[in-house]
Amino acid sequence: MGRIEMILKVVMTPVEEVSTFVEHACKLVPDSDLAEFTKVLDMKGLKRPEQGPFLEEFKMKSGGSLKGALTPSDGISSGGTGESSRIKKLEKLIKKRL
Repeated sequence: MGRIEMILKVVMTPVEEVSTFVEHACKLVPDSDLAEFTKVLDMKGLKRPEQGPFLEEFKMKSGGSLKGALTPSDGISSGGTGESSRIKKLEKLIKKRL
């Protein structure tokens, strides 16, 4: 349950600067990979074009690679019914962690 709480804290954190947000996320969820960080950005409601600087900063801070990155073909829609899709994905993520 603690990991879920940390992920929700990251999702609820306001974004003032990209580097500050990524640093905060890395501290709260230190074993996060690029795919999970991308999911967090999706839950925050950031669109794919807006996620670029965050992903680059995350890769620099964590030493991650694109290996775990999600692509639009992974089932994440960027428009229309994306909001309900994000909620379903959050529910699945929470169920997996329990």
